[in-house]
Amino acid sequence: MLQVTGGDAAAFTEVKAAQEMILGHEDPDLLAMARLAVHHDELTARNDNVPVALPALWAALGAPERAEAVLNSIVMPDQRNRALLALIETLITTGDLGRARALAETAGQAGVLARGSRSVRCRMWFGQRFPRVNRLVPDGSASKPNGER
Repeated sequence: MLQVTGGDAAAFTEVKAAQEMILGHEDPDLLAMARLAVHHDELTARNDNVPVALPALWAALGAPERAEAVLNSIVMPDQRNRALLALIETLITTGDLGRARALAETAGQAGVLARGSRSVRCRMWFGQRFPRVNRLVPDGSASKPNGER
């Protein structure tokens, strides 16, 4: 699954779904639950070692989907937040403003931007104060002022 999606987020989701399905039975299979717990721990251990800069590197290399897949596999909150901020900054630098905005919105909901780097906060502040800049996005993926599309 890692090779197909570029990250382990889908594997985490499947493990959780399988656990919920097992627990939904009247007589849950505890051996299966134990095996899923071991698999979950192996996934977590593998993703504990993901370098914080790896998602940003994938984006800089022109693979933003892979960057997001790797980002979504990072389970440690502090590491994920730092990786998210680095990815947003790289996307802004490479001109992928629509994707940067979408990630920044999720980061804002989680309170990540409040702890983010000054550069990212300044760029996001500028984008919020001067929304007409979004019209300069070549692919038109960023939202336009007043909800226009």
